Amino acid sequence: MKAEYSSPSEWGKRASRSSRIAFVPPSPQSAVAVPSAGKVKAESARDAIVPPGGAAAGKADARAAAAVERFRLGLAAPQQWGDDLASASDAIAIGPASGQIARGKPAIEKLWKARMKSNVREATNGDVTSAVTADGELAWLSVPVTRVADDEDPTPLRIFAIYAKDGAGWKLTALHEAIAIDEPGAGAPFKKILPPPPEPKAAPEPAKPEATAAQADPPAAKPGKARKPGKPPTKKKPRK
Repeated sequence: MKAEYSSPSEWGKRASRSSRIAFVPPSPQSAVAVPSAGKVKAESARDAIVPPGGAAAGKADARAAAAVERFRLGLAAPQQWGDDLASASDAIAIGPASGQIARGKPAIEKLWKARMKSNVREATNGDVTSAVTADGELAWLSVPVTRVADDEDPTPLRIFAIYAKDGAGWKLTALHEAIAIDEPGAGAPFKKILPPPPEPKAAPEPAKPEATAAQADPPAAKPGKARKPGKPPTKKKPRK
């Protein structure tokens, strides 16, 4: 079943009624306008305003605790999100700007390679709201975050993520990052909390100098003259 939703909250409501959904991004006719990459960059310097409804205290479903914990692990190690998404055939990742959509393993791996190269990282700015579907197969969560990357200003976002049951654990199958900037008076401001800087890459160890030919390969001893079998060794006569 495919459906279109005008906001992450609509996705969550639909997920609570069914555990099998094919997600598609909002259409141009949708009520939500997706900003261009240039607008996202220009707006990132403004104070963040949580859209209406986003400032309310989050309600955490205890059944989603393990999914929320895995989400937090992905904040510290972003490659985990990419690995989860790339392993699911129907996974999707949607960025905050128009056209930033990746479906399927090749597209998601390409997207995540670029994210890791740019040191994209995020830190939460509030409580995580979470819930689990009635059949226990899907867990969804939403949280405001600040995203930073190399040569980019901190950008306030709201993340909406869906986790699917994977054995005894959970695996990320849908990630939506939406710009969290609205007009003053339309929502509530929140402070940008920046994630820690990426760990510096270890410098390669200097190569060891190669051993000299004399050290590496000492000259072999000259072989002695072979005796004929059965012939006793001759004794040298002393000089007079």
